[in-house]
Amino acid sequence: MVQLPVAAMARAIGRAGAPARLSIDAGDYVCNQTLYTSLGLGANAGFIHVPRSRALRRPLRADRLDPRPTIDAMTAGVLAAIVICAAQTRNAALARALRGRA
Repeated sequence: MVQLPVAAMARAIGRAGAPARLSIDAGDYVCNQTLYTSLGLGANAGFIHVPRSRALRRPLRADRLDPRPTIDAMTAGVLAAIVICAAQTRNAALARALRGRA
């Protein structure tokens, strides 16, 4: 079984400018169903919840800073997480190939 490098993914998302935290809860209804259906199919799967961006939400009062990520920051964060997963997959495949040669 492949384990996703979730801590490294969360750090990469944060470095890309979108806040990230680990959770064992995929959320309600569609999010939860999507994750568990993927897992039930035997897929190596994880779930990244992407909230509505600043542009799609009601503005905060003028005197408050808006901590919500932008679409660009969320996109960069998800891409960073995919790169981390791809690197792990490539490294795992390489390790299997090397074991096969031994």
